Amino acid sequence: MSGFHQLRDFRYRLTVDTAVISTLNGKPRVVTIPAKSTITILDGPFNGARLVEIFWEGKTLMMFTADLKAHGELVDRKKMGSRTRASRECPHGRPCPTATQH
Repeated sequence: MSGFHQLRDFRYRLTVDTAVISTLNGKPRVVTIPAKSTITILDGPFNGARLVEIFWEGKTLMMFTADLKAHGELVDRKKMGSRTRASRECPHGRPCPTATQH
């Protein structure tokens, strides 16, 4: 996939139920995001089998890059810099869009 390293701020719809990692309260646990859910990519690295930071339903989570490549369909690029009523502040201090489930 050409240009895959430039995914920050893009929204993807998952084609299958996908396992991701939550570190809420400092304890890692597996969470399943249902198929047809929309996620926003927050941070990389976006190459290899590493983890990418995503935003889904008000939560910041980690997903394997390989799962994103295999099970994600590009929806659009969402501007991260503007703050709206629908956005909130992520734990790392950047504005995060509200991801929706379709």
